[in-house]
Amino acid sequence: MLRGAALRSAVGGGGGRLAQVWRAVETDWLDLVAPPLEPRLAAAGWMPDPPGAYCPRCGLSMFDGRAIGEGCDQCEGRRPAWQRVVRLGEYRGELARIVREIKFSRWRALGFALGRLMAAQAAPVVVALAPGTRVVLVPVPMNRWRLMVRGMDHTLALCRGVRAGLRQAGIGASIAHSLGRRHGPSQLSVLPSERAGNIGRRIFPRGPRRFGKDFDRNLVVVVDDVMTTGATMQASCRAVREGLKRDGLEAVGVWALVAARTERADGDRDDP
Repeated sequence: MLRGAALRSAVGGGGGRLAQVWRAVETDWLDLVAPPLEPRLAAAGWMPDPPGAYCPRCGLSMFDGRAIGEGCDQCEGRRPAWQRVVRLGEYRGELARIVREIKFSRWRALGFALGRLMAAQAAPVVVALAPGTRVVLVPVPMNRWRLMVRGMDHTLALCRGVRAGLRQAGIGASIAHSLGRRHGPSQLSVLPSERAGNIGRRIFPRGPRRFGKDFDRNLVVVVDDVMTTGATMQASCRAVREGLKRDGLEAVGVWALVAARTERADGDRDDP
């Protein structure tokens, strides 16, 4: 049942009353009846991937004998715009259902909880490979039209959870809204081979004030929910590097952090 004050506030306001009512429902009811994330994953028998279960360069699952150097046989010879990928698991089963619920049902609390789980996965890697640095979290941007339709920036919800989890682990972390995104065709509407060109023209570094001293000599981690072909993450990390170069800043590194990695190029999109 809705709390009285929240419901009265929603229905008693000015314009956009239906949207306000839905936000009250979302805040006061959905997050109360949604099962907690970790018990839900445990009931499904899900566990986050250990570091050796996937390629640190492309994020694809890898098995004994498949690794070549720091990458795998799928990404050998490629030069992604990030130095490392950290993921929770493959985009399937309960993890895939949770990602879709966050994206399409606007469950901010669920997104925050998943972000904290992503932080728990990333924190040991940060401590091992970039000790003593602060982490600047950059959410993969949504264009304004899609944000208005969705009513929630699900990647930002993940980022907030990641920030809280990293801070709890003793790692300084902040969120920077440093990237913009122009409206254009969805990644699902173009062939996988054309996605890099489609998205590469639309993600860009925002104004100079969006890249500040927090970036200098610290670790930049670009956050998204799903990586499919990697085109969206590639465009985002390139835009971060462009912004750093433009403003005379030098980061310790640029990493990619995702909740899930799909093993099929025609799987669920990495472009929300």
